[in-house]
Amino acid sequence: MGRDAPGTGAGRALLAAVVAWATDRGAERLTTSVTGGNAAAAALYARAGFADTGRREPLGHSDAVVAVLERPLGQS
Repeated sequence: MGRDAPGTGAGRALLAAVVAWATDRGAERLTTSVTGGNAAAAALYARAGFADTGRREPLGHSDAVVAVLERPLGQS
């Protein structure tokens, strides 16, 4: 699978919609993960306010490892 619409802001828009949706429903934080070595995704999440928790988990269907990220809601 290739990257869709790189540089168009689609990822930022999708993350903003998820943050708004979760906030409207009273969530306190969002958690996601990013595969090690995926610098573009890690940078997107960092710009959206996600921070690395330091936790690492196996991806599950491969030998890859993911970094677990969290973002408190109510912050920009």
